[in-house]
Amino acid sequence: MKTFQRFSFFVAFLLQFLFNTYWTMEAKAPGDIIIGGIFPIHESVQEHDSNNSTAWSCNRLSIGRLSQSMIMVYAIEEVNRKRELQNITLGYHIVDSCGEVAAALENVQVFMRKTRDLNDPTLPPVLAVIGGYYSEISVSVTRQLNLDKIPEISYGSTSGLLSDKNKFPSFMRTVPEDDHQVQAIIQILKHYNWNWVGVLTTDGEYGRYAIERLQIHADKAGICLAFVCVLPESLKEQRIMHTISKAANKIIESKKVSVIISFAKQNHMMYILEEVLQKPGGRGKVWVASDNWSQSTNVLNTSRWKLEDVGTVIGVTLKSSDAANYTKFLRNLDPEKYKNNSFLTDFFDLSGTEESKKDQLINLTYPYGLFSIQLAVKAITQALKDVCVKNKCTPDSLKPSEFKDALRAAQFSMDGKTYSFDEYGDLNSGYDVIVWKNQGSSIDMKNIIGYYDIKNQKLTFNSHVRDLRQFVRGVTSRCSEHCRHGTRRRREDSQPVCCYQCVPCPANHFSNKTGSSKIELWINGKRVTSLTLSQSHVSISVGMMGKAVLP
Repeated sequence: MKTFQRFSFFVAFLLQFLFNTYWTMEAKAPGDIIIGGIFPIHESVQEHDSNNSTAWSCNRLSIGRLSQSMIMVYAIEEVNRKRELQNITLGYHIVDSCGEVAAALENVQVFMRKTRDLNDPTLPPVLAVIGGYYSEISVSVTRQLNLDKIPEISYGSTSGLLSDKNKFPSFMRTVPEDDHQVQAIIQILKHYNWNWVGVLTTDGEYGRYAIERLQIHADKAGICLAFVCVLPESLKEQRIMHTISKAANKIIESKKVSVIISFAKQNHMMYILEEVLQKPGGRGKVWVASDNWSQSTNVLNTSRWKLEDVGTVIGVTLKSSDAANYTKFLRNLDPEKYKNNSFLTDFFDLSGTEESKKDQLINLTYPYGLFSIQLAVKAITQALKDVCVKNKCTPDSLKPSEFKDALRAAQFSMDGKTYSFDEYGDLNSGYDVIVWKNQGSSIDMKNIIGYYDIKNQKLTFNSHVRDLRQFVRGVTSRCSEHCRHGTRRRREDSQPVCCYQCVPCPANHFSNKTGSSKIELWINGKRVTSLTLSQSHVSISVGMMGKAVLP
């Protein structure tokens, strides 16, 4: 283990040299106990030349992700203001993942005990880390943090792989794992008889797991995946453009596919929509958006395209919470008090008035973050109460491994409900279902029309909404049309189960159900038997009459 720790520290040093970011962007506040945070405040990294060598820097600031980091700040300040831990105060140290594994691994080194001892031996240890958002980042980060037994509580990483406690013993999350989201999507497809759909995903832990579960549940439901396009996870944006173009062409050329399910990252969806909408054949689709981008405001260039060009966007989102108190916090925010927050300082230094910047932070807040990030802080607070307040421990004596066990056992409350982590470190809170709608010059991505109950595996639409029919009226996404009365389905062995031909029933044989693959044999006005015909011909036995062979 010691050898691996030394090697891990060397890799971190090498990553720092390669990326040349040097941990300069961070947000910090002192406290008796420090909570780490990692957010994709910048959404990608960019290659550029520096002193005749290649260097990397984080780019594309996400105001919505910046707001998420401020939810953590707000929640911690509320704990201290209310003296929930009596004389113990919480501090924080927030870094940027830049939406990339390598950058995330470099930047979380500041949470490791060895790094903190090198910088300042008097610094309090990081007791837990909130984040990351992307599953592939959490897979790498939680392994790194586990070297110091530091628990990680994610507010957005939903890959089922992270439920394996043998591989990820220090990982927990305040969101459900993706198998539940896939089941919710399958129920939407079944409800509207969409059985021939296209799929997009970004390569990575999240995308691969989602596709695997989708294929399993789709097979059980009789739904076929017409195509699956996997977009590469790449540091260099130009490398993915060829794949983006190929995926867009597949969507446009697949005339019978009106419904596209997408687990892609939001920056990939931005490129996909821009490419697809340039041709009439790519417009007017139904997009079923995973939580990865269902509420991402930057995926559509609204200065160029309208929602009507896109078609209908049905989103599956993580549970949200009331925004009133957080909105008040942002409205009263004094940037001068947060000079230790370089992300916030840089944002307010951009052109525009202070009030306009606050409006952006408020309007671009992801609703689910209000729930899952605050819930993570509440879990940490309750575990500290259980360990330190009740048992009178001191912050200096509290060990991360001891605290991890307390976190797994904690029961904590929010919005009148009590929550706890299950045996896998997951929290099954359920999903909201949204539909994008026009709101003046912008798009309302908070339009909740239903919810999915994980315990009962049931999709329910709100009483004031007549499900989605008003948005998807007339949309079909099928390989073959329903067979009419008097005809039956015939499918060749090489065809997917969703693709077939409708052929007339033989003489004296009838099909009295639309879309049936069964026919009934009638002799002398009486039904003799019912037959299933899925091949081009079938042999049947009819009572004592011998064998009849149907063409």
